[in-house]
Amino acid sequence: LHRYSKGYIKRALFASEHLQSEEEYSYLASLFNGKPHSKTELNSLNAMEKTSGAEIIRRLVAKGFAEERPDERDRRSVLVSITPRGRAELMKVFPQLHSAPLEERQQATLDFLLKYICQALSTLPMAKSDTDLGELLLHFKPDSSEYQTS
Repeated sequence: LHRYSKGYIKRALFASEHLQSEEEYSYLASLFNGKPHSKTELNSLNAMEKTSGAEIIRRLVAKGFAEERPDERDRRSVLVSITPRGRAELMKVFPQLHSAPLEERQQATLDFLLKYICQALSTLPMAKSDTDLGELLLHFKPDSSEYQTS
């Protein structure tokens, strides 16, 4: 599934002359709703380490797709926002992305499961690559109360 989605996004990115990677796309898509995020939040949303995430953000800013500004509430933090140019670039890619032909009920189930998995995985701390899997999974605590099936 990972290889399929990676190849699928890579093909969709052909619509953009400027977005070079799935990571650039996902960071920009994370900002699409207009809400500024700190660099730490963006890295967490995209499950990316600090240094790699900083490089992706730097490239998006250099291309004019995102902008940075100091966080007035926390002077140590920088907020990242999408620019009109970044929004326009995403709009070139979005039409290329189509979900599998699912019936309405299947699509609702898929949406439910993806939201649940993302929420559950967001409880895992970013770990060094040499962290034991068992140790990492001790932190896995999905909140199933929000996702009760009926």
